[in-house]
Amino acid sequence: IAIRFAKDFDLISVVKKIPGARFSKTNTCWYVVNEGEVLKAILERLKDKAVVDYSNIETHPAKKFLPLKECPIEYIEQLDRMRYSLNTKKVYINFFTRFLNYFSATSVDEISDDQVNEYMRHLLLTRKVASSTQNQVINAIKFYYEKVRKNERKVYALERPLKETKLPKVLSEEEVIAITKVGR
Repeated sequence: IAIRFAKDFDLISVVKKIPGARFSKTNTCWYVVNEGEVLKAILERLKDKAVVDYSNIETHPAKKFLPLKECPIEYIEQLDRMRYSLNTKKVYINFFTRFLNYFSATSVDEISDDQVNEYMRHLLLTRKVASSTQNQVINAIKFYYEKVRKNERKVYALERPLKETKLPKVLSEEEVIAITKVGR
């Protein structure tokens, strides 16, 4: 059951107490598996706090959630050996861990180049990440395969975004004339 509402910290603290409630970043809502007395628990917890419309509840088979994968220790150790900054280490570990969990049913060494490209398309089209984030994700993934696993350097079949360049604001001819007249 998806539980959607405008961001409200009081409601969030109430929903967190519903047994099995989890937040989905992908769907930007709270959810709980529709089994047993869960609907009754939702209604009871939100009574006097929110209006609950449960007329559109659809039932779907419950997904089996695989345990979350952690970043391999050799990845972290290689970042340390290469003296990456603390901030870069945090970013790489975060992005690589998300990548691993996107393919939670697949061993990291069995992820194909096509799957890497699929993941990058997911980030661009579904998550709509910024070009700088896209570059950091690519670098975090390449770091594992090239620096940790010592595989040869790879070029993935996707375009790396160019760094955004912003043009400076230029004064119009009239503005320049007005400024020069003020000084006279």
